[in-house]
Amino acid sequence: MALALNIYTVLLFIIDLFSTILYVLLLIFLIKMLATKNSKITKHFFSLFVMNGLFNLLFVFEEYLTFRIPRMKLFQTFYLIVLPSMNLPGKILALNRSLEMLLSLFSVNIAFNRFSSIYWPMYYSVLWSNFKLFMLMMWPFTICIPYFLYLMQFFVTLELDSSIEMLNFVTPNTTVAEEIINISKQEIMLTKFSITNFAVALCIAFINILIIFAEMHNLNILYEICIFLFFITKSVFTFFAPYTLLILSNEIRMKFFTFIGFKQTQIDKSSVNTVKSVII
Repeated sequence: MALALNIYTVLLFIIDLFSTILYVLLLIFLIKMLATKNSKITKHFFSLFVMNGLFNLLFVFEEYLTFRIPRMKLFQTFYLIVLPSMNLPGKILALNRSLEMLLSLFSVNIAFNRFSSIYWPMYYSVLWSNFKLFMLMMWPFTICIPYFLYLMQFFVTLELDSSIEMLNFVTPNTTVAEEIINISKQEIMLTKFSITNFAVALCIAFINILIIFAEMHNLNILYEICIFLFFITKSVFTFFAPYTLLILSNEIRMKFFTFIGFKQTQIDKSSVNTVKSVII
C-alpha cells in the first residue's frame, strides 16, 4: 500500500508541476494586463484573483514540504534531524494551517466580490477600488497572523510511524484540524464554479474528519485511503481557479494563449458577450 501511495504521489506531483507552471504563467499574464490597465482585466476582481493565486502557489510549495514529501519517507535525515535541530517543525506546520485558513478567507472575499457585483452594481466599482480595495484584500491577514502566532507556541516534532511507513507531524496534547469550507453566494454566470468549488471544499472537510477519526482509532487502512483522497482533492481545490477562469472566459483564454505563444492574436468578437457576463 505504501508503494502504491508513493507511485500515486509521484504522478500527482507531475500533474501539480504542470498546473503550477500554468498558474505562474497565468498570474504573470494577469499582472501584466493589470499593469497596462486592460479594459477586460479589471482590478476590482483580478487583484483578488492574483493575490489568491500567489498564496495558492506558496501553499502548494509548503504542502509538499510539510506533508507530501515526508509521507513518502524521503529525506529522512533532513526531516528527523535537521529540521528539529533548527526548531522548524512547529513553524512550518503553523504556516500550513494558517495558509489553509487564509485561502478559505480569500475565497470568502472572492464570493463577496461576485455577490456585490450582482446585487450592488452601482456601487461595485467604488467598493472595490483604491483604499477600500486594499482594506478588503488585507482583512484576512488580521485573523491569520494572530492564528499563526498562536499555533507556534505548541511543540511539534517529526516521528517515523512504522505501522504505516510514513513520517508524521506530532503535536503532543493538542490536535489542530481545519476544515476548508467555502460557501459562495449564488451567481448567475458562475454557478458551476461555485457548486464545484463548494463540493470539493466539502470533500476536503469530510476527509479531514475521517483522517482524525482514523488516527484516533488506529485504523491504518482507512488512514491511508483518506490520505490518498486528500492529496488529490487538495490539488483540485488549489488549481481550480486558473483552469475554471480559462474555461469560462473565452477572451482571456485566447489572450493568454497568445501571451504564451500558442495562438496568433485573434479574438473572436462573438465571445465578448460571454466574457462580459463573467468578468465584472
